[in-house]
Amino acid sequence: MKKSTGRDSKGKFSTGNKIGTGRPARAIELDYLRTLSDTITLDDWRGICSKAVEDAKSGNSKARDWVTKYVMGNDTKSSLMDVAVRDALAITSEMDIKAKVEYLSLDYNDKLMDDMMYQNDVQRATKAGKISINMDDVFE
Repeated sequence: MKKSTGRDSKGKFSTGNKIGTGRPARAIELDYLRTLSDTITLDDWRGICSKAVEDAKSGNSKARDWVTKYVMGNDTKSSLMDVAVRDALAITSEMDIKAKVEYLSLDYNDKLMDDMMYQNDVQRATKAGKISINMDDVFE
């Protein structure tokens, strides 16, 4: 009898395999995030960020990559651009949380429309001069 590898004909893990269980469930990640949030203070975070910027300026490529990820953003994390837009529009954390809850309660098609409307709103606000972000100010 041939031993199962848990993979399909293309070598990817197949549904129901017991070998490659994948990443942890989102709920577990949220528990870890909550614990981190309860543990780290804003002063702790400020110190970490200051040290990372200092190290990046000194040529530490890992620190530079880390700082760049948060300044320039990526597909999964917030960036300084997000922070600047929220500040320019006076969006508070409470408002942001309420909007996120509302967004998560939408079905797929509503989320798609909401995303397209958001992108259009940002483009219109930028063109109209309502949002003006000077990245030099971010690094002062």
